[in-house]
Order: sequence, then C-alpha cells, then structure tokens
Amino acid sequence: MPRQARLGGQRTLHPVNIRGMEERPILADHLDGVWFFSCVGQWALERGTKICARFLMDHDAPILL
Repeated sequence: MPRQARLGGQRTLHPVNIRGMEERPILADHLDGVWFFSCVGQWALERGTKICARFLMDHDAPILL
C-alpha cells in the first residue's frame, strides 16, 4: 500500500535522491554534471525553491530542497 503524500509547509526540507538504474552512471562526464545542476538551479529559481545541499556521485545525486 503506498504511503500518504507529505503535506509540509514552505519551510519544510525535502530530500530528493536521483539514482541510476542498476547502479549505472547517471552522467557521462563532468560537463554533464555542470549541465545537470544548471538545469536544477534554473528549475529552483523559477519556482522560488532553495537548494540547501547537493552532491553528485557516479550513480547517485542526493539534493536537499
């Protein structure tokens, strides 16, 4: 059974984790990482969301919004 959606206020921290399937790399090289985080940053600016923390690994990209 799926769990209920989290209904938090505007000041609630939300962890987001992006993972590659079967632990495969999610990005090809460093430039892909730069492009990825520029897209995430643009998305956050458009929506007024603050990115508190981010980290990029080979097959994982945890972000704290």
